[in-house]
Amino acid sequence: MKLRLAVLTALFFVLSNLLSAQQDKDADKKTAATPAATQSKKEAKADQKKDEKKKDEPKEEKKGGMTADTFSGLKFRSIGPAAASGRVMSIAVNPKNKFEYYVGVASGGVWKTVNDGTTWTPVFDGEGSYSIGWVTIDPNDSSVVWVGSGESNSQRSVSYGDGVYRSVDGGKSWENLGLKKSEHVGRVVVDPRDSKVVYVAAEGPLWGPGGDRGLYKSADGGKTWKAVLTISENTGVVDVQLDPSNPDIVYAAAYQRRRHVFTLIDGGPESAIYKSTDAGATWNKLKSGLPTVDMGRIGLAVSPADPNVVYATIEAADGKGGIFRSDDRGANWERRNEFDAGAMYYARVVCDPKNVDRIFVMSVSLRESLDGGKTLHKMEETNHHGDNHAIWIDPENTNHWLLGSDGGMYETWDDAKNWQFKANLPTVQFYDVAVDNALPFYNVCGGTQDYFSWCGPSRTRQSRTMEGRYLRSSPYPICKTEPKLEIVANCSRGIAFTEIGLMESASLSTMMAQSVAALSGFQSSGENSLDITRRFATEWPVGTPRFNPAKNRTFPGFTTWSPLKRQWAAVATRFGSKRARNRATMLVVIAVFLRKVSHI
Repeated sequence: MKLRLAVLTALFFVLSNLLSAQQDKDADKKTAATPAATQSKKEAKADQKKDEKKKDEPKEEKKGGMTADTFSGLKFRSIGPAAASGRVMSIAVNPKNKFEYYVGVASGGVWKTVNDGTTWTPVFDGEGSYSIGWVTIDPNDSSVVWVGSGESNSQRSVSYGDGVYRSVDGGKSWENLGLKKSEHVGRVVVDPRDSKVVYVAAEGPLWGPGGDRGLYKSADGGKTWKAVLTISENTGVVDVQLDPSNPDIVYAAAYQRRRHVFTLIDGGPESAIYKSTDAGATWNKLKSGLPTVDMGRIGLAVSPADPNVVYATIEAADGKGGIFRSDDRGANWERRNEFDAGAMYYARVVCDPKNVDRIFVMSVSLRESLDGGKTLHKMEETNHHGDNHAIWIDPENTNHWLLGSDGGMYETWDDAKNWQFKANLPTVQFYDVAVDNALPFYNVCGGTQDYFSWCGPSRTRQSRTMEGRYLRSSPYPICKTEPKLEIVANCSRGIAFTEIGLMESASLSTMMAQSVAALSGFQSSGENSLDITRRFATEWPVGTPRFNPAKNRTFPGFTTWSPLKRQWAAVATRFGSKRARNRATMLVVIAVFLRKVSHI
């Protein structure tokens, strides 16, 4: 092994020196001779004058090459799919016209409909962020719309924003009003008495400290902002609620968290619920009846039917979290239910506009309580994706809801007995895309966030909007395509801190799929993390020869795949072992050499 490593290393350095020598020769041909260092002062001044003359002379237009003008005539166009949609974080409905509303997408901007989802218009494509945390309509003027950019989540695949935006013309144009370092916004609230008063729950950067973090208030419509509640450089505010009967009463949820590649610090001693009775001038930390252990993410809701009642969904250590209720405006709390599953990803509770005891809890499955949180039951979700984040209950007809989830937008008119999916909102979140060599139009294939794999033509002769071609019910991002073998390979899905080593192939002509490989050494439920031999994020690094698909090789985590032999060959058994390090070094040496060769 040592001998092979030494030989490969020596070969690498010899070839590198030869390549460097060749590159030096080419560089010498292009490089003009350098003037002598002993140049006289007069010669230096003369050269300086020549340089000044050259600057004044009009520059000759370069011929050939590519500039910005080369691509000025090209425009992006949507090719779908719309039969699958992406994670909806917020829904803002015009209180004067329930058929007009805005949808904020975690990884797809803001969309507007004026006909209850029959058609959609993207209204945020020209702005600085495609990730949305919150959308709200001014209660006094429906043409004024506020957007907090940066989705309110802490998972591995999370996008950040660049502050708070406002539109005064129904989404036709936008103005960035600051808080650009907030990166993730949990909620934006407008005071119903005075539209110039706005509160922003800013979570701050997920991957580091600092930024615009805390609860911010503007008294001049967003021209200036004041941090009215600041906890620390590691803790922001994830939720804010106003008492509808007295908006000077403000509730805020502080959230301490930090993401790293290898873990999520989801909570700490600084997570808490705060209350102000003077519009944010002073604050009290609420404690009575709340968990005394470290808390994580917290969601708040004040009942429109009875503002004395406040609900909270709390993530806490030692199984102390759950659904909490206060009947005296937060002075005292009672734990009604221990349910806090997935609070990091959901953590929102919504009150029925008319029934004080009816609440909805966002989770993988939508849950409802009819007794103030004491019991919860799953709602009917046939023809529904799940992973719910936002819900709007019609105040005039509480059987009518709009629901936003990882799968897009859904609507029910009969208390969730039946759902209508808005199958025309093209906001699915792709992790990877690949193309083939099909004629007359090449196919585009992609693996999505928790919504299977999709393939579709880059163009179509049909007049109907392109919705993509359903490929396979397999939630693994696509790594590559092999046209001659008609293989689409799906690579990985994140679970805990590692990935499952699965791979599938499918025929683009028959739409039939099968599992072709499974890697060992990945963590599954109950395994000790010290026994894990392979670790990956949501997608693997993949190498694919360009001209011979039949000899395709992938290199996920130092593991190779042969499409002809249809089997895996493990290159490294353990990242931490000496043998694995030696083999990894050999792969790096070869990769660097091939990279040098490709640049000749």
